[in-house]
Amino acid sequence: MRRQVGRRSQNRALAGLFLLSFLILFASGCDKYTRYKVSSFFFTGVPPLEEANRVDTARTQAGGKERKRIRIKKVVKYIHGPKASGECYHCHEASGRKRKKVGIGAPPSLQATMPGKLTESLKKLCIKCHASKSAEAAQIKNLWLHRSTTEGNCTLCHNPHESPFRYMLITEKSTDLCTQCHLKEYLQRIEEHTENRVCISCHNPHIGKNRFLLKKDFNEVF
Repeated sequence: MRRQVGRRSQNRALAGLFLLSFLILFASGCDKYTRYKVSSFFFTGVPPLEEANRVDTARTQAGGKERKRIRIKKVVKYIHGPKASGECYHCHEASGRKRKKVGIGAPPSLQATMPGKLTESLKKLCIKCHASKSAEAAQIKNLWLHRSTTEGNCTLCHNPHESPFRYMLITEKSTDLCTQCHLKEYLQRIEEHTENRVCISCHNPHIGKNRFLLKKDFNEVF
């Protein structure tokens, strides 16, 4: 009986010694290969070193030590000049209703009244400022006008107030604009259109030397 108690005490002492040595080894800052050898000697089921590295990396990322940088895309907005300056009267009649202030003590808007209906038809309105796109200017230079430009349907392609796209276009790609009127199935039959290029790489959007409005014949200035 005394021998069994002695053996149990001896086993406990040995186990305590091994555990103490194990803790001292890890606390001493030994390299990962030494720690792996010690761990696999004392314990079963220790994962291979490569797997342990993957676990350590995952833990490091989860702990926030390696963070992914998130890039925030800056929102760009193109605003029509009269709207940006608050001079809505260039295009709209004044309704007579006073605009409310933004907050207590805020200065009044540059536009004293709410904008109403257009001062004249859209066909005449846009060419007051964009005179180079008028039928008269095209006739003087013996040039052709795009039909939508001739009819004054500028808002088929442009937003009159603001847009996230350059020239205040209603869509980013010119192909999406052009296929509103020009059938895509018909355009794809033309050899030059099989290259899947954007329309304005070859064509002027408003004015040109002939009905095809090709840039190689006349390059429109914006």
